[in-house]
Amino acid sequence: DFGQVDTFYFLAMEYLEGVILNDRLREDGPLPEAELFRIAREIGKALAFLGSHHLIHRDVKPANIMLCHNGEIKLLDFGLAKNPSEDTISIKEVFRGTPHFTSPEHILHAKDIDIRSDLYSLGAALYFAASGSYPFDADSPVGILRQHLHADPKPIRDLRPELNPAFAKLIHQCLKRNRDDRPTVLEFQAVCDSLTPA
Repeated sequence: DFGQVDTFYFLAMEYLEGVILNDRLREDGPLPEAELFRIAREIGKALAFLGSHHLIHRDVKPANIMLCHNGEIKLLDFGLAKNPSEDTISIKEVFRGTPHFTSPEHILHAKDIDIRSDLYSLGAALYFAASGSYPFDADSPVGILRQHLHADPKPIRDLRPELNPAFAKLIHQCLKRNRDDRPTVLEFQAVCDSLTPA
């Protein structure tokens, strides 16, 4: 909510109590499967909502996912969110976002991205949350970006053999370099729903 009192403007936001996913992973390591499934489903719902309003988040990563004490899972920090049809992205914004979780098209064509870019970032975040390893890593941010453009991630079940095969496949589908090869948000949701009790 927002408003004005006399000459003062205010913006009221929801107060959230919980733990940031990045902090939880740093403390406890890879998450149990059931929790991974819930995070995937809830953040998938958030992306579906954004997509239905022609918005993209542009910075989906564990540091922007909160596991609330009341059991809800929230996507945070919409500071980079954009409507891709608006021509307001500058050259300086090409490398906005976080190298470990940035999609190939965001690296190359920051003005030509859509919700599939966020789905790629979610896939990278889930890979990290499930395995404790980044899908792409290097000694420098530029090296990481190059890997997003040219490398394939190590099969996640090499790092976590017991991971549900359908979930592992979904993560790797999200990490396809060509966005046309990734699932749609609805397809992503369908797999998550099949893995998670309502």
